[in-house]
Amino acid sequence: MTNNIWVSFQAFAGGITFGAFTVYVLIQNGLVLGALGATLSTTAPRALRFWSLILPHGVIELMAIFIAAGAGLILGWSLIAPGNVSRWDALRKASRDALPLVGGVVAMLIVAGCIEGFITPSPLPARLKLAFAGLTAIGLTLYFSRAGRQVREPQVDASPAGSTLPEVGPAAPHPPGFWGTAS
Repeated sequence: MTNNIWVSFQAFAGGITFGAFTVYVLIQNGLVLGALGATLSTTAPRALRFWSLILPHGVIELMAIFIAAGAGLILGWSLIAPGNVSRWDALRKASRDALPLVGGVVAMLIVAGCIEGFITPSPLPARLKLAFAGLTAIGLTLYFSRAGRQVREPQVDASPAGSTLPEVGPAAPHPPGFWGTAS
């Protein structure tokens, strides 16, 4: 677990290198996991055992690392394209935007550590561990597909008659030749 905390920290903090170190961390860890997976998955029983030891907690850990890297890339982009402010001010603003992501990463790594400590080493059958990993992936997908979204109520115009708000009428027809139409 400490390795993944360190990798997540590097992925986030690497953003101050204009994002270069963040990208390096992602590539390096992807290559290591890919090499291990290829080496230890030469036969079906070995592959089943290997992935049943990696995926139950790895689904959440990898997502946490990707989010930490995203936060690091927010920092990096603020240095690459600071807009009309100094790089220092852009970095400070980007840090305020990225820190809540890091808080979520910490929570995800705690959950992954609990899974790594209790489910991964358990005597449960490998297929059950992989099913658990699949449910974890589905849960994360459902959560992140809805996280941060608010239900928006339809807006009712409660302004008094004679409001200075412009009226919105029907859409104007396309100009001749627009998108191949002759209207």
